[in-house]
Amino acid sequence: MDKAFFAQRREIEEIIHEFSLTVSSSFDREFILKSMFNAVLHVVEVERIGVMIADDAGNYSLSMSRGLGSHGIKLNPDAALIQWLIQEKRSLLRREANESHELRWVRDSLLKELDEIEAVLIIPLFSHNKLIGILSLGEKGEKGEKTSNVGYSEEEMFLLETLTAGAILAFENIRLLDNRINLMINTIDALCVAIESNNRYAEGHSLLVADYSVRIAQQMGLNKEMIESIKIASFLHDIGNIGVSEEILNADRRLTIEEFEDVKTHIPAGMNIVKTIKLSKEVEDCILFHHERVDGSGYPSGLKGEEIPVSARILAVADTYTALLYERPYRQAISHEDALGQIKETSGYDFDPVVVNALIAVEDKAMPVCTVTTNK
Repeated sequence: MDKAFFAQRREIEEIIHEFSLTVSSSFDREFILKSMFNAVLHVVEVERIGVMIADDAGNYSLSMSRGLGSHGIKLNPDAALIQWLIQEKRSLLRREANESHELRWVRDSLLKELDEIEAVLIIPLFSHNKLIGILSLGEKGEKGEKTSNVGYSEEEMFLLETLTAGAILAFENIRLLDNRINLMINTIDALCVAIESNNRYAEGHSLLVADYSVRIAQQMGLNKEMIESIKIASFLHDIGNIGVSEEILNADRRLTIEEFEDVKTHIPAGMNIVKTIKLSKEVEDCILFHHERVDGSGYPSGLKGEEIPVSARILAVADTYTALLYERPYRQAISHEDALGQIKETSGYDFDPVVVNALIAVEDKAMPVCTVTTNK
């Protein structure tokens, strides 16, 4: 073998290695598939290529393709090709399906399905012994110059299977992240119930705060990751109230200085709880600083202006605004218009004017028609 062959092989191996490194840190399925496509085309020249991913019903439909047209390509879980892949757990060449004596009983079905997806090579994508998808490749060659008489070599199949293994690992990382997120959501739901069970006037408050916080953040053009952090923090911002007595939380009078100091302890208490869930720093900071005020009069640290994270400035406005809409033991609920008026009056003192303007824009788009009261 000449030096050119080894140089090309080394280049391909480097491409596959770089692909694996790149997608291993990505949680974007479309990005992973596009990266796999590009890497495949460095390994072999092929005109038609597709990835079919299983849905919840077990049907395999085209998620991404090149050269296969726009017609719907789909395989159901009972398809001969799917059943063969599940049983054999290895790649299949059309040549094998056409020539193997062992496949004579399913040959017609296999060839028919391979023709439907225009494939001469199928590489299965398995995760935890489950077929999650397939990579299909047509005849080698570009722009109509077929080289099917050569077919795919064992070397090429090995490289392609190595490449798909990297994609499978990336998809597995996404699955693990999804499981962690689902667990976190269930934990948050349970904590929200615990928060509101201690204060009958707070029922539904966290949900409404999260709704307004998200809409304000969207109005301000924040990125998806920040908005998600603000949403989670909104659900948990009052978790520390679990440690505050019901007598104080449900008091129908003005709190004493000592009682208000007791209320302030819900911030460090909440942080101790939140840290056990291992949420992001953005979520923790949003919860920690949402009682800060832009003039420095807030707590726990007396931060001013932009010293306060923008997420906490948003949560501060959403928390106060929605609290005004709720009945409290010491006052009645007020209208959206009156609540908005009170927020405007303290803009620049308690609240960030940019956030207040975003709230005004949100309400201008869809002004709710009723206040929120608590059933006693």
